[in-house]
Amino acid sequence: MLAHIEALPEVDEAWMSRDGTIVMVRAAGDVSARVEGLLREAGDRPVRLEGVNHETALELHDPETWVRANTADALSAEEGTIVAARIAARVEDLSQEQREAVEALVRQAFAAALEGDGRSPEEWVEHVVSESRRFLSEAEAERLRAALEQGIGPVEGEP
Repeated sequence: MLAHIEALPEVDEAWMSRDGTIVMVRAAGDVSARVEGLLREAGDRPVRLEGVNHETALELHDPETWVRANTADALSAEEGTIVAARIAARVEDLSQEQREAVEALVRQAFAAALEGDGRSPEEWVEHVVSESRRFLSEAEAERLRAALEQGIGPVEGEP
């Protein structure tokens, strides 16, 4: 997304907060409508920060906590690894080999989702569970389904 924003001729640079909730754009002129349009096309619901919220975001702009387009892919891969490990850890009684296979499958699906593969969250779960049946028993695949249905974020008791 940042690469698309930075491709606008008036845009000098675009940054995204590490948690992916704020996009900051430095441009020659007002490009907010065009940036908001790009974000909406990607399925986001942009809200323009103004006043105190805008000033606070600018104060928090620290290169260590914000990413540019050229670093966003690495951040996505890092997040995919974290999500994959989290989900695999939720599935009890897997061998190390099975756990690694689940992690690899979730990382691949996470990357495809970030690239906009068009699957809904429910379709994403079905895809991962279906593919997991190549190396998991039916009971293990259903435990994986339950783990996926808890979402990609941490649940109570998880780091």
